[in-house]
Amino acid sequence: MTGHDVEGIVLRYVGASLTGDLGALRECLADRVRLDWGGVVYTDADEFVTACDRGIVWEDLEVLGIVHDGDRVAVTYEATNHDDRVRVRTSELLRIRGGRISEAIVAFAARPLA
Repeated sequence: MTGHDVEGIVLRYVGASLTGDLGALRECLADRVRLDWGGVVYTDADEFVTACDRGIVWEDLEVLGIVHDGDRVAVTYEATNHDDRVRVRTSELLRIRGGRISEAIVAFAARPLA
């Protein structure tokens, strides 16, 4: 997989998860996954997508950086919570296998951005 392919998958995944495009989000995920959301770990992609359907609505997504080495990817992005207008920075460590995300570890900012 080329760097361009990896970045395309990551951008689609981040965009879909933050805008609520659940179909696109599911397409980005392998059937067998490990998604660690800081206390909640999902191992079923469909369960994770269902949980995202009940999540926060985000706006003003800005991807700050993507770094990859083989199938390992780090992405950092910021977005604004639609309801309370708080801007949050998030980083994810991803593993991509077979053109889909098979693992994600999420690290949220400890406090909202000023």
